[in-house]
Amino acid sequence: MIEPLYSLLQQLARDRRSGMLLLVMTASGSAAHIVTVWLSEGELVHVSGRLRKGAEALMLLRHARLLRRWQWFDLAAPDDLKVQELPRLQDFLSFESRYVVPAPPEGAPATLEQVRLERLFAIQTFLQTMGGLKGADVFMELIFEHPPSLAWDELMEAFRDHLAQYFGDPVARQVVDA
Repeated sequence: MIEPLYSLLQQLARDRRSGMLLLVMTASGSAAHIVTVWLSEGELVHVSGRLRKGAEALMLLRHARLLRRWQWFDLAAPDDLKVQELPRLQDFLSFESRYVVPAPPEGAPATLEQVRLERLFAIQTFLQTMGGLKGADVFMELIFEHPPSLAWDELMEAFRDHLAQYFGDPVARQVVDA
């Protein structure tokens, strides 16, 4: 587990926080994935991400290589949230403490892959905010039509063209080329 994620979880356990932690991480590949962690008084209640739940989803935390973003929400768990059989957070962190990977030094130059991931995340956020589920669908359709690792320029052009239809060229360029 990477040090920034380990420290964040350790702090939430120590403070006995209750709510939802939303994590955007990158594993060994270049794709970012989202993991949702629900806590109640510093203990794991529910973990899900990448079509995995429970202990299987905890492995996503273990294999993260970069913590892109995180956000904490002081929320009560929804009534329909299924409580999962998970280890105590402190036990999980004690086990993981042997494998903590230090964070890259402050000011380390961003790789092209990191810059591209940031760009994709910003575009995805815009599309989901402005278009809801349809925006998320459009994002995935364009990603599948133009895989980022094979057709980056074509993908950016497709995003520009799509956004220009609804918001005009200046907004499309600002979102895609920011």
